[in-house]
Amino acid sequence: MHNAYMATLTPLYRYMSIKEREVAWYEQLVKGDAPRKRLGDFAGYFVCFNGLVTR
Repeated sequence: MHNAYMATLTPLYRYMSIKEREVAWYEQLVKGDAPRKRLGDFAGYFVCFNGLVTR
């Protein structure tokens, strides 16, 4: 699941760019050192908030 998540982020970014949607979230995550770690942390926050919403 981790690899599938990581593999979908760049295509999602490209698609959102084509559709002229906000993509600053991705650009912030991949700039600087250790972008893969930040993308993984983003997934953790996403799971956390999704769990709170469904509660």
